[in-house]
Amino acid sequence: MMVTRSPRQWKVRHEAMSDRPVRMGIDGWVWVVVIATSPLQQLLYSMVSPQVRAIPLAAALLSLMTVRVVKVHGQRVLVVVAALIVIAGLISGMNSNLRASGEVAVTLGLLVALLPPAVAFQLNRYPNFLRNVVVAFLGVQTLSALAAIVQMAGGSVLGVVAVAGRARGLAGHPNILGIMSVIAILILFDLMRRGVINRVLGVALLLVHAVTILGSASLSSMLMLAVGLMFYVFAARGAIRYLLGTLAIVAVVGVLVTANGNLISLLPESLEARVSEVTDPSGDRASLLIRFGAYQYAIDSIAGDPIMGVGMDTMNQSTTQSGLVVHNYLLRGWFQGGLLLFIALTTISAMFVMASARYIRRTGVLAPAAILVSMLVFGLTSSLYTQSHYWVVMLVSFVVMGGLMPKEPLGPLRTVRR
Repeated sequence: MMVTRSPRQWKVRHEAMSDRPVRMGIDGWVWVVVIATSPLQQLLYSMVSPQVRAIPLAAALLSLMTVRVVKVHGQRVLVVVAALIVIAGLISGMNSNLRASGEVAVTLGLLVALLPPAVAFQLNRYPNFLRNVVVAFLGVQTLSALAAIVQMAGGSVLGVVAVAGRARGLAGHPNILGIMSVIAILILFDLMRRGVINRVLGVALLLVHAVTILGSASLSSMLMLAVGLMFYVFAARGAIRYLLGTLAIVAVVGVLVTANGNLISLLPESLEARVSEVTDPSGDRASLLIRFGAYQYAIDSIAGDPIMGVGMDTMNQSTTQSGLVVHNYLLRGWFQGGLLLFIALTTISAMFVMASARYIRRTGVLAPAAILVSMLVFGLTSSLYTQSHYWVVMLVSFVVMGGLMPKEPLGPLRTVRR
């Protein structure tokens, strides 16, 4: 059904839009820095202070105190999820350290509840906010990717070198480096398909980040990239789709023929070593058998007590003598935070997926949905859990999508009557 507006309603809407400042204020730039430095958070955590991880939450709390927030669709669900997370941390903390478990839960719960309305305010207030975030994020991650290439050549950047042949860039960990480069690639593909970025520059940046992913030897990153690129393949039209499909088939056949049954031999040395490490039954913490053992340990613990959990802090997070945590955010959530945390993570994941589907149907912009869904898939094979650098990216992607559209602005913006 077509919704019509009276001339007065259009006038009010036009006046509200014209009130949006062209130049961003300090608050906008603070959020640009917070979001764009997500790829560096782990490195800053180890080199500067562990308190670095609290910066996104501090920015969200500051936004709330200064009334720089907007009510968003889905806010009630986010608040309920946040409450479940906090309660889960307190209940499960009885089996570990109540204070430590509570701190982890409160930090994640507040981030989930407050970051979306704070970022939505910036999107609603400043027309260039999203562009500045994208440019800054790509710039920061590209610097990290270039640092990774230097490390791949045997060099050192800020004292950081490759570990076991795996580049870390400025991310502090190969997996984080790979995941952030995947996000950069998904953004670049969308910018290129919509003609927003120069194609030569776009291709050059794609190559940099593709090489970085290989250098990180992160299998989780490659899985996430495959899932994310599926959005662009399905979005392709007519002949382009058939061309992409044909190229994919030719590439797979070519790889199989060249490998002659030994696919691992085609991989770069660091990636080949990583694959062998993961699939080697006698391997250390990274081997598949030990990860499956961690899954089984968590499942057995849940079967014994499906309600309580062992605590959201680090006291009981280990599932093996080697100290490995559960590499699946839903299973780890249930194992550590109990049934309430599992319900909370399942609920917000379902909301992410539904928002992505709705957004794709309404717009031609694929990056936010591709990033969000592919990160959820990545979370099924990783210890995503409470890592704020990942949550910031997911929540911002969610805000950008149509699943969270600003409703009634609070503060200096006028309310747009509909």
